[in-house]
Amino acid sequence: MPYKDAPVVTAIENFKVRVPWPKEEVEAGVLNNFDMVKITTDSGITGFATGTARSIRAEDLQKVKETFIGNTPFALERHLRPHLVKCATVEHALWDIIGKMAGMPVHKLWGGDRTEIKCYLTCVWPGEQDQSDVPYQRQADDVLHYKEKGFRALKMRAWRPTPLDDVEAVRTIRDAVGPEFDIMIDRTAAGPGWVWDFETGLLMAREFEALGVKWLEEPFDMHDYLPHKKLASMVDIPITGGEQDNDVFEFAACFKEDYFDAVNADGHLCGGMSVLRKIADLAVALGKKCIPH
Repeated sequence: MPYKDAPVVTAIENFKVRVPWPKEEVEAGVLNNFDMVKITTDSGITGFATGTARSIRAEDLQKVKETFIGNTPFALERHLRPHLVKCATVEHALWDIIGKMAGMPVHKLWGGDRTEIKCYLTCVWPGEQDQSDVPYQRQADDVLHYKEKGFRALKMRAWRPTPLDDVEAVRTIRDAVGPEFDIMIDRTAAGPGWVWDFETGLLMAREFEALGVKWLEEPFDMHDYLPHKKLASMVDIPITGGEQDNDVFEFAACFKEDYFDAVNADGHLCGGMSVLRKIADLAVALGKKCIPH
């Protein structure tokens, strides 16, 4: 039953959880280590949320504790800045409390009525980080297996030292799964330790476009916005980015300057669900897209 009286936060804790998945599952890429936040209240309602180690700095967590302990969870919007926006896992746990008080999921509190949502599988193959030791056919066979398990979309790295090798990998996968299966490319250019020059980015975008790739994510340095804007104006394949940007103001600048066709706002790094919702609203208003990371 919904609670009538607003609880008061009495404690905020963070701790780690390790899920004992079988070794072969972990080696295959199943996540099993999580950073957790637990928020206790005086009414017995407890909020939980998962996060990542990089999503909370100790000094921001301390400021959030000073702000919320002794106060109601409903103050989260008023205290979104400057520290809660840096502690998205805490914000998620506060919404968990609010949802439990109302007796319904948060998406229903926000007016949503969906019972399902389209998702994609992010796949990084075991071995070398740049995937250069993974045969194209193995990638194709694996993606076909995922398709048979019900997935309809997959995002993969394009980190190989010879960029056109990743085009051949996508071509092999496309031949295996057919034209209806969505393939997305995550370059995350800072990840492999070297960044494509503009000519390479343009070549790769056109090659991926010809193979029906759904989007190309951060082909250049993630904080070097102007090459992304230039590339987006020259190709039809959507150019996306912004996964490490924080707060609605950075995304507003991305939309205003047309840096990307769509932003991949990360639900933790952008500042939490409240911020993610604002970013999505901005995208709708400006004719852009927000595709959560």
